Amino acid sequence: MLKMYEHRFSANDDSSELMKVNHSAGIKAVVVHPDLFDLIKIGKLHSCAPNSFFKYSYWTNCTNMENWI
Repeated sequence: MLKMYEHRFSANDDSSELMKVNHSAGIKAVVVHPDLFDLIKIGKLHSCAPNSFFKYSYWTNCTNMENWI
């Protein structure tokens, strides 16, 4: 199970689902597991909250993300 999560969430493995999203950003849509989608959605919520110091780096401007998630 740990290997499955590593393959899904790793930012250090070019073959992981997360890195496929990263490499395809702005180019094409990527189908991902619901767990990864939920993690990105939660990250957006916290990153775009007023006065938040948490920033996730897939998009640089919250206003540009409105149509993504």
